[in-house]
Amino acid sequence: MARRGRNKRRGRNKSQVNWLAVGIGIFVVAAIGAMVLLSVENKPKVLDEITLCIKDESNPATLGIIIDSTDAIPSAPAAKVYHLVTSAVAELPVNSRIQLFQIKGDSSFLEPLVDICKPDDGADANQFTSNPAYIKKTYEERFSTPLDKALRDLIEAEPQNSSPIIEGIQAASVKTLMPFQSASEKRLIIASDFLQHSNLYSMYRAKPDLSDFTNQTQTSSLGRIDLYGAKVDLLVIPRSIPQGNRSDLVTFWRDFLIQHNAALGSSLEPL
Repeated sequence: MARRGRNKRRGRNKSQVNWLAVGIGIFVVAAIGAMVLLSVENKPKVLDEITLCIKDESNPATLGIIIDSTDAIPSAPAAKVYHLVTSAVAELPVNSRIQLFQIKGDSSFLEPLVDICKPDDGADANQFTSNPAYIKKTYEERFSTPLDKALRDLIEAEPQNSSPIIEGIQAASVKTLMPFQSASEKRLIIASDFLQHSNLYSMYRAKPDLSDFTNQTQTSSLGRIDLYGAKVDLLVIPRSIPQGNRSDLVTFWRDFLIQHNAALGSSLEPL
């Protein structure tokens, strides 16, 4: 009888050892799975060397910045332009596309002066799985500093003899908005006096009138503009109105945005 008791205890011990082994096995498998998942989640993102855009990822937002440097911008409005633009850039999510355009006296602004994606600034980087210092250095040296310099240079540019503002907007609609229509946020920020003056249409020859503009540009591709539902912010630099009055200018650009498919939240803000 004693031997039978010992056999029963041995059977129970063996059963306990098996369950312990199963538990250890489950723990090991779970730990390995967690490590694999962590390594996948923290896998470094590959950036395009030129644009800093994350390869194989879509852009959550696109921002076009258009600076009219065909006339000097007074210091107070210039400071407001700089603040509003830099604040808009700061609010963008990582991998947003940013393009900076210059309106100058000729039509050679069809390509953006700056075309870049906003990289991670390293503020929330995990020091155990990444290199926050390197991420911050890349952000400052290859993104924020060059963009800041380019913006300041445009604000301080020399005056020109013509102001092809509508042509600049058309260029931005083609380069900034059309290729990124799937972006959840599309926006244009335009700093100008909005006194259009070019061979396409001039507010120096007659008071601003959208119907006149539409009639004069029917045969020109430069008059065909689609803003693709983007939010458009017009930052208006104060100038004297050569023809008509300020109400004519405001009406023209308000109706221009509506006619060319700007978002309902678009604005016109005097500086």
